[in-house]
Amino acid sequence: MRKLIYVFLLFFFVHSNLLIAQETDSRTEELEKLFIGEKYDDIIAKYSKDFENLEAGSLFYIAYAHSIKENYEKALSLVNLALEKEDNSASHFLKGTILKNIHRPSEAITSFQKSIELDPNDLNAYNEISLIFVDMEKFDLAVNIAQEALKHVEKGSDEDLMYNYNLGLFESLQGNFEKSIPYFEYVIQMNPKDYTAQSKLIQSYYHLKEYEKAEPLKKNIYKAYADSLLVGTEQEDMFCVEQFNIAGKKILAFERYEDGKSTKIYNKHCFYILKPDGTLDFRVQSEYSPFAENGEMLYYLCATYSVTSRYNSGIAYTNDYSYQKVSKDAKKLIEEILAKRTK
Repeated sequence: MRKLIYVFLLFFFVHSNLLIAQETDSRTEELEKLFIGEKYDDIIAKYSKDFENLEAGSLFYIAYAHSIKENYEKALSLVNLALEKEDNSASHFLKGTILKNIHRPSEAITSFQKSIELDPNDLNAYNEISLIFVDMEKFDLAVNIAQEALKHVEKGSDEDLMYNYNLGLFESLQGNFEKSIPYFEYVIQMNPKDYTAQSKLIQSYYHLKEYEKAEPLKKNIYKAYADSLLVGTEQEDMFCVEQFNIAGKKILAFERYEDGKSTKIYNKHCFYILKPDGTLDFRVQSEYSPFAENGEMLYYLCATYSVTSRYNSGIAYTNDYSYQKVSKDAKKLIEEILAKRTK
């Protein structure tokens, strides 16, 4: 979800400077310096009383420091006081983030909306609202917000690419894979090295069983891997090709780069079955075996339950190995494993 994350500190640096531009209070200037230096403990220690006598900009900084330290109730009371003194976009946005963090999403949305009313170009507020709707699984509303945000961005800008990516993601999350494709294609057209967008587009094609359309994208990702462009990224060892659900379980299917004949066993496709909390339940994988005869490739479909517990299904693939074949068998094996648990 890297595209859903923006630079939080940069936002507040810009907006808080706008906020205090009209103020000349020396305490606000001191707080700004501490804020820029990320001296949040110093802010809290030095400014612990007499809040009524402080200006809105000063209260904003103190509230922000408390929110960073997860003193959310204190942060909320301070930002409310700041808003009583001065109605501004930055304080409404901060209030929205605080409310979101204390699990009051509807109120958070209201605060972000007020931020947008005061600053229609507050792209971060649009982003936060869309994230809340995603958490609520109200993907259609997330799409609407992201489309509105696009009206306020410059074509080809980082924000433009972020919101187009988000729109593709939100459409795919609600199963609208045909609608997701143009958004991902646009992002890739504008930034051919966005391999995360390419992986998402592959997933859309796989859901539609248009495997041939995914092949050029896979070649791009494999080349990026060969050129060491993916080191330190989530795609360093593998990339996601499909996401689906079986019996209420979310499954993520990944393809690893290791390929062809080898002297050792390796996994080619891995299907991660997740628990409701997002942690791993078990894994089904296609394992390459170096013991094939007559020069054939040989893969086995296996399941791994723990470090010490592994199951070989006996299903084997030779030179005709393909994701389509292994995914069909993997889904069946997953269904069988989950069915046994309910007996």
